[in-house]
Amino acid sequence: HLPGGVDEYLRLREQTTDAGPDRSGAASAAQQTSEPGLSGADLRAAQKELSAIERKLERLTQRTAEIHERMAAHDQSDFAGLTRLGDELREVETETASLEERWFELTELAT
Repeated sequence: HLPGGVDEYLRLREQTTDAGPDRSGAASAAQQTSEPGLSGADLRAAQKELSAIERKLERLTQRTAEIHERMAAHDQSDFAGLTRLGDELREVETETASLEERWFELTELAT
């Protein structure tokens, strides 16, 4: 769970790759050699799923912004309406977290 989301994960991953292996590098290298890589078809399927997830995440980000705008414009004394908007926002955030987790899994498999 990174505050910067996928962009922060990619930045951290790039920094880790640039820095080279650390003490746990031997363990991760051993783990990589013991796990077979993805075949061409599996790799393509993973890449297609990654692309689909990225598009969904983009739409969810836009939806989150729209919900925040609706909450700001909503009558602040209408607690029931604000509760409904809050519930909608939580649903979007839950779906986003689920997709980000799957994105991380696929990224690890594809590399």
